[in-house]
Amino acid sequence: MADWQVQADELRTGAADVGLLRVPFESRGLDSDPVRIDERVALLPRSHPLSGRESIERAELDGETFPRWVDMSAAETAYWTGTDRIPYDWRPGPLVRSGAEYASAVRLGQAVGFVPRTLLPELPLTGIAVVPVHGLSPSELHVVWAATATSPDIARFVRHAQLTGA
Repeated sequence: MADWQVQADELRTGAADVGLLRVPFESRGLDSDPVRIDERVALLPRSHPLSGRESIERAELDGETFPRWVDMSAAETAYWTGTDRIPYDWRPGPLVRSGAEYASAVRLGQAVGFVPRTLLPELPLTGIAVVPVHGLSPSELHVVWAATATSPDIARFVRHAQLTGA
C-alpha cells in the first residue's frame, strides 16, 4: 500500500500524470473516475479470538485498536477504522506509514485492520488471519489526474483503466 497522500500531491504538482487512489482521498485539484470496487477484509493477529472464524460482523470488532496512517483526514480515519457507515468505538493504535508497518502492527497484536482483498498479495501476512467482514464499506479504486490536465495520453490511459478495471 503506497502513500496515497504523496501520490495525490504528485498529481497536483505535475510530478505524476495519472495515478490509482482509493476513496477517500483529498480531491482538491484532482479529477477522477471509479474503475473498480473491492471487498475489504479484516486482518487479525492469529491470537485474536475471532481469527479462526469464516466471517465476522463489523460490530464484533467494536472497541478494538486500529493502526493510524500518518496525517489522515477525518474521512480517511473513518474508512480505515470501519466507522464510515456506523460510528463504532475504536482505540487509536500505532502510527504507520506503509502497508508493511500496517501488517506488522496487526501481526504483533497491537491492532486489527481492514484492507481491500486485492491488496493482500502486497502484504506480509505471516502470523495474520484474513477474515471476511460483513457490514463494512467496500474499497473504491479511482484513476486520478490533475484537474488542469489536457493531455490526450492521460485521456487514453483513463479510458483504458476504466475498460480494464485497472
